[in-house]
Amino acid sequence: MTASPSAELVAVDALAVEFRIGESQQVLRAVDGVSFTIRRGETLGIIGESGSGKSTVARSLVCLQKPAAGRLTLAGEDPWAMRPRQLRAFRSRFQIVFQDPNAALDPRFTILDSITEPLEIRGGLSRAECRDRAVALMEKVGLSPAQAERYPHELSGGQKQRANIARALTLRPDLLVCDEVTAALDVSIQADIINLLVDMQQDFALTYVFITHDLSIAAYVSDRIAVMYLGVFVEIGTSDDVTGRPLHPYTRALTESAPEPLPAHLRRPAAAPLVGEIPSPLAPPSGCRFRTRCPIAQATCAETVPALRELRPGQFVACHFAEAS
Repeated sequence: MTASPSAELVAVDALAVEFRIGESQQVLRAVDGVSFTIRRGETLGIIGESGSGKSTVARSLVCLQKPAAGRLTLAGEDPWAMRPRQLRAFRSRFQIVFQDPNAALDPRFTILDSITEPLEIRGGLSRAECRDRAVALMEKVGLSPAQAERYPHELSGGQKQRANIARALTLRPDLLVCDEVTAALDVSIQADIINLLVDMQQDFALTYVFITHDLSIAAYVSDRIAVMYLGVFVEIGTSDDVTGRPLHPYTRALTESAPEPLPAHLRRPAAAPLVGEIPSPLAPPSGCRFRTRCPIAQATCAETVPALRELRPGQFVACHFAEAS
């Protein structure tokens, strides 16, 4: 998907999100100073391992998680400077589709009730108008009107995720955050959901943030990709640059570990896997957070935090030795 140059919809500056853990109330900084922008009509993919902070960024972008520091601007407005009533109306323009389609739907509601609920909460439409819009959206996402009165347990996982997408679109949002939307689905229907989202972007003039741990999915749907590791962005650039010419050792490890859809005799030799596990965000390494697993780490990596710098036009990397590697 290609975005044309346009105004910024999202601007994030040094965003940090913290949680208090356990009886000791130890601080866990899940997101630590990320900065980025998103243009209208663009798709930004955010990839990384579990525990890297991707979903916390997602929740922050739709005002479900208040930042501990930094600034979030949506459509030129600071949502956290608004009064509660104003914020409630404003954030309807920024929607999210969660990973688990089962947990996202109330089992006591029919599919039609779940899709109409956002419209009824916002008000301004009659119940009949809400239902008409919901049924039209059901058909748009590939659900039949006959499924409107069914309950979530009567639908497949893919059908439930289609219902969640329809519900997110009822309020005609500017931004749709897709948080691992295919991870809980069978491989056979993941492509259908991805292609549906691509179509919906064109039909509804949507801007996407696509959270995933699957580099191939991010490469397919995204205009730009940000690579996240332990609460920070280590690389950001166009989809072609990040997947085809990665600068950061972590990004290269991700690209080299992606399976190739080729016969065995045509595949490249397998790259050495990353050593160790992602460190605890309660005690991140000093300096570069990737240094404990990095094959090119040196002494300075433990002493100095690498800045996210533009090494190629539009491609930024946080690595002291990106040029040499």
